[in-house]
Amino acid sequence: MAWLKGGKLDRLPDWEFRTWDQTVDRWHKEGLPAEYTNRHDVLTRYFHTDDEEYGPSPWVDVGLRPGFEWEVVSEKGDTQVVRDNDGALCERMRPELGASIPRYIRYAIETRKDWEKLRDERLRIDDPGRVPADLDEVCRKSHTVDYPTVVWAGAVYGWLRNWMGVERISEAFMEEPDWIAEMMEHLTALRLAMFGKLAMREARIDRVDWWEDMCFKTGPLISPAMFVKFMVPHYRRTTEFMRRL
Repeated sequence: MAWLKGGKLDRLPDWEFRTWDQTVDRWHKEGLPAEYTNRHDVLTRYFHTDDEEYGPSPWVDVGLRPGFEWEVVSEKGDTQVVRDNDGALCERMRPELGASIPRYIRYAIETRKDWEKLRDERLRIDDPGRVPADLDEVCRKSHTVDYPTVVWAGAVYGWLRNWMGVERISEAFMEEPDWIAEMMEHLTALRLAMFGKLAMREARIDRVDWWEDMCFKTGPLISPAMFVKFMVPHYRRTTEFMRRL
């Protein structure tokens, strides 16, 4: 809490992102106890990062619902073709399955029709399952807990890039900007509708987390001008809304 409020610190907090499965396998060979198989448990319970000290925060589902089911489509030699949780069909190579970038064969969204199907089936704002059954109770408790409460805001560009691929979304920015704006607007409308559920219950929110994977080793995947034009308004609408909670 001192870190969030700009106070004096005894140490910096440590929240880890994730590990590769291969990393955990190697740690087991180097002495990690066998009962630590879940990657999250390894980071939080074995290494005692700060995630371990967190309790529940108010949350609502702002992503794909349902997500695509992970499926191994075929295997041949050192290659494995899978459909991932974002609906992309991709080819992975052994021995680094999941630890190196796969070759993508097809993405969930390649046309406007694909987008409309995804929107209507998996991004419904009126899906009652986006609100957990215990939200009232968790929102009440948010005012008495001694740890920062966190809510997940998802992405503006990053999710669309996952669903479309870098090449297709880049073409769309240049050739179909209205379509890009339409998709980002729907994601923001969904996000704000769900965050409105928190506002109705007067939840206390200390931190909002975003995820954007929008750079390569040589620079951003879209221009700063496009970022300002397409994305910044959606960030502002969301942050202004959350600051009023």
